[in-house]
Amino acid sequence: MVIRYEKYILSSQEGNCYHFTANKYRLVDEYAYTLHTHTTAPKPVTLALAHAVGLHKELWEPFLEDLKLLQVKSACFRENGVVTEAWSVDCPSHGDAAILNEKRLIFDDTFHSELNLPSLPLHVLDALFLWATLEGLALLMRECVRRWGISGAPFHSLVIIECPVVATPLSSLQERSDHWMALGGMLSKFANKRRDKWTSVKDAHEWFRRRSPYRDWDSRALRRYLELGLRPLPTAFYPNETTGYTLKCHRSFESRPFGGRDETTTAGAVLEELHPFLPVHIIFGQLSPFRPPDDDIPLLTAQRGKNSFYAFVTDIPGANHLVRLHSRHHILVPRLPSGLHSLVL
Repeated sequence: MVIRYEKYILSSQEGNCYHFTANKYRLVDEYAYTLHTHTTAPKPVTLALAHAVGLHKELWEPFLEDLKLLQVKSACFRENGVVTEAWSVDCPSHGDAAILNEKRLIFDDTFHSELNLPSLPLHVLDALFLWATLEGLALLMRECVRRWGISGAPFHSLVIIECPVVATPLSSLQERSDHWMALGGMLSKFANKRRDKWTSVKDAHEWFRRRSPYRDWDSRALRRYLELGLRPLPTAFYPNETTGYTLKCHRSFESRPFGGRDETTTAGAVLEELHPFLPVHIIFGQLSPFRPPDDDIPLLTAQRGKNSFYAFVTDIPGANHLVRLHSRHHILVPRLPSGLHSLVL
């Protein structure tokens, strides 16, 4: 199913010269939706989508295609709101943004935003374009709650797919952080050692499709990963390579986030703090190494005083890490409340 989209390039605030690339996808025809005059017409919902390490904004497209088809076929799915549009943004070191920022990335890879949060405009793009990490997005959600309360916040809910650090009544944040660091160390080594130059796009496709985890991906996701994630040589990182292709995201930027204990632990602490004010939904692949133990899962939505830890926690049966790339037939959006935005990580 074809989804219309528009491409955007924006720059961060004065003094911080990173560029951000984003796609705006239209899942419902705007004119047709306006003509819908039924009093029970569902409210429009906007999704703001952030990608994981090593990926890029276009990898949400298979999910959006399935979501659009499901909304057309299933009246039950639409009863709490219709997703009319979705914004997907590249981290400054990933995807198309990495090409625009490559000369700066060689010398400065901090991505610290100079944003003054109290001046944040009420628009979903400003939220995403100025924060590219799980920690930053979690802190942004907390600031929204502090400033606008429940009724005035620009986001209605936060959906996180495979949050790496989730504290439970049986596992402290420190214990989960230790688990993350052990896994992250292995993933960092994998990213640093993985081949990242190929003679042609066809050569790259053959290499990836024979290797885990890429061979298990939805074919649509793998196709977009390569068609839209590769770039011709030379680059600022490989100035002496004159032929062939490499990934837009240099492997050093794919590996670095896996070593960030402080940032990930901060995100885990903030997310638990958010739920009484902003519904936080967490989705895990049932076989993912980032998923808490079986005994912990039911406790994440159990009552603790007047509030549970999270609105809900969902397992996708049989799915492993990077669940949204593996599972073609699972739609990873909860029953969205009417109106406003939901941020999906």
